[in-house]
Amino acid sequence: MERSLTVLLPVENSQATLAKNVRRLLEVLPDLTDSFEVVVIDDGSTDATLEVADELSTQYPQIRVVRSATPRGRTRAIQLGVRESRGEFLLLIDEDANLPIDEIGRLWAAAEQHDVVLGRLPSAAAYDPNRFRRLDGPSHGGYQILRRRAVGAIWDSLGHQLTLRAELARTGGKWFEIEIGSHRAGSCNRGPSPASRPQRPNYLQAIRDFTFGE
Repeated sequence: MERSLTVLLPVENSQATLAKNVRRLLEVLPDLTDSFEVVVIDDGSTDATLEVADELSTQYPQIRVVRSATPRGRTRAIQLGVRESRGEFLLLIDEDANLPIDEIGRLWAAAEQHDVVLGRLPSAAAYDPNRFRRLDGPSHGGYQILRRRAVGAIWDSLGHQLTLRAELARTGGKWFEIEIGSHRAGSCNRGPSPASRPQRPNYLQAIRDFTFGE
């Protein structure tokens, strides 16, 4: 059976960037699995973020929208998204992380053998203007792919790379770690290095781009 993937995107007041970010995810995810969804969690936005998300969900059946009427913070927003998600694997992106989106395939390959895969951004990549950013701010984290069965043990640490790593170390949990962009990998588990990322097709050029003012 093909593995299923949920991408969790907690956002707040992201009307200007959300459509572009989702579209870039849609360029990559079909290469990984046909069974994927993107769950946008609107954490009490006061701008037009919810309207942008709803419009995306009408155009793309893989997009689902969950809303918290008031801001609850990143971890609780992600927990809400997890409850509403369907995928066997969950992809989480740190709120302050640049997103080298082409690298998702490397984490996905590693997740075939590991329940917790952490993608860490090297400091030199944090300010690379060519990398796509989901939210403003310097990078101190990365992103994670978690198998659903592993989520319960790290429930209160979801969404923040440093906190999650510290909790895993404290509890003796195991994880596989990849430095994104450098093609280096390390793990407290022994196992083969993840495969190189798949090639991306260029079939979404004709997709209508949305432009929203602040």
